[in-house]
Amino acid sequence: MNAIDSNLNWSEANQRLLAAELARLKIRLGGEGDAAAAQQAVDQARSAMPSAVAIDRLTQSFGLSAFERDLLLLCAGVEMDSALAERCGHAHNDARRAYASLGLALAVLDDAHWSALAPVRPLRRWRLIEVDESAGLAQGRLRIDERVLHYLAGVNYLDVRLQSLLRVQPLPAVLAQAHQATCAAMLAALERRRDVLPAISLVGDDALGQAGIAAQAAAALGLSLHVLREE
Repeated sequence: MNAIDSNLNWSEANQRLLAAELARLKIRLGGEGDAAAAQQAVDQARSAMPSAVAIDRLTQSFGLSAFERDLLLLCAGVEMDSALAERCGHAHNDARRAYASLGLALAVLDDAHWSALAPVRPLRRWRLIEVDESAGLAQGRLRIDERVLHYLAGVNYLDVRLQSLLRVQPLPAVLAQAHQATCAAMLAALERRRDVLPAISLVGDDALGQAGIAAQAAAALGLSLHVLREE
């Protein structure tokens, strides 16, 4: 199997799992179906994933609680699935309010906690969700960030808001033996700390060499290295 086939399989599997998650949420909102069967469909879709699904990567990266995870999925579902948006309108007893709100989430989702939309919690601290507070925090419309929405759907790209600040660091044509050893040491350190990735600082007066080492290490991990502009 080549890399392209693997990526397509992940995209398709990610879409299937996302659809299963949204079907589960529709039932929570009063839609037809069996909750246990819906959860089983989610579990089956996850077991078919060749690697971690997008929503699980976000959950781990930002430290989301189970409730925050479902709230993010609910906001995504409103944008992706008109039937789910309609269920939100029914749950609000107002067809014009076919959107997610904290009050609705608190009423229908498990392990609910009011602090999910506190400014210091991940959903708002990292702007995964925006809140229209004109109707109050509980009843205001929740909107998922467009970049996050695309990521959940399996479309990963550099946020356009960052394009003027970042540039891609190309791989070095040749890496000196000492630099290869440093790169290997970096990868070993990352392998030992998979649970919490350490911050690694490359020091010295060879900025170009350091960039090459970092780019090579990133490539070994299947990543692209981006360099932040200094000013």
